[in-house]
Amino acid sequence: MTIRRIVATLTACLALACAALLWMNAQNRPDYPVTGYSRQMVTLPGESTPTAVHLWYPAQSGPVTRTGDSALFWGFAARIDAPADNGAHPMILFSHGSGGRAALHAGLMTALAAAGFVVVAPDHPGSTSGDSDPAITLDLSRRPAHLDYLIDWVRETHPADINIDPERIGAMGFSMGAFNVLSMAGVRADAAGLAQYCRDFPAMSDCIWYAEGGIDLSAVSADSFGRSFVNPRIRAVLAIDPALPRVVDDTSLTNPTIPVRVLNLRNGTIPVGLDWAAATAAIPGATWAALDGASHFSAMDPCRLMGRLIIGLSASGEGICSDATPTPRRTTGTALVDEAIAFFRQHLAP
Repeated sequence: MTIRRIVATLTACLALACAALLWMNAQNRPDYPVTGYSRQMVTLPGESTPTAVHLWYPAQSGPVTRTGDSALFWGFAARIDAPADNGAHPMILFSHGSGGRAALHAGLMTALAAAGFVVVAPDHPGSTSGDSDPAITLDLSRRPAHLDYLIDWVRETHPADINIDPERIGAMGFSMGAFNVLSMAGVRADAAGLAQYCRDFPAMSDCIWYAEGGIDLSAVSADSFGRSFVNPRIRAVLAIDPALPRVVDDTSLTNPTIPVRVLNLRNGTIPVGLDWAAATAAIPGATWAALDGASHFSAMDPCRLMGRLIIGLSASGEGICSDATPTPRRTTGTALVDEAIAFFRQHLAP
């Protein structure tokens, strides 16, 4: 065989392999509910530039378009900027995890919107994928201010003709976002406890991230990290795998007076930096449950094949796309949907 024929054969094989990979990457698209969706650019309190705020909401009419698809992540189908269904809807504020984005939880967001809720979810500046700063993330005053502002913003601007019922507002979060919504119920962090936690557990991923970012944990501001961010407009809180259980000011756990539910994701054992069983037991009336066979990032939407190959194999993306857990991510997602809808229907009903 001549060199030319060898090269041609290898080129053909490579082309076939690429075609097969592209075909496989297009398979197994999640079947999320079709709802209204609007992406708005909003300048949040304390920020100098606008950030994306995502809204999923009930909408029965309007053309359906796919949005958010990439080579790595699935998007979703939606009635983009379609008029919201009539009526004043209950609203859920959502806060994503450190280094995450709201749209990576589209399966949960669309399910809640299909169940009749308006979901408002900002991409928190300085704490998103590609823009994640540990110093900004540890300023716990930022996210509660963002979420509180968006209540009034929706009520005043009515994006996509959305109307909300101000007496039926809940908050939900994942990871660091979950702690932030717990803080809006009255839970406080302890700045001194943060430094002690990372002295006791230096190998925890969050402590490693703080160290790599050059954060002096002994100098973290008690005002921005440890004061109260309770928000009386929030009527119920659902926290999914919250961060900082070892950093809670124990005296604040009796503060919440609204319904609180905490969900941990468990694959055998729960990491000490996420285990909220004991802390939840100290919150009056709060409930705790674990979803078994799942990892921390099982709370996020499934990745496409290319995401599992590219992100899942990188050290910086460990776990984001590859869970190595016995329960498929979609199964965990269904369980989270069922939990969220049941909880908010119970506590934000008319």
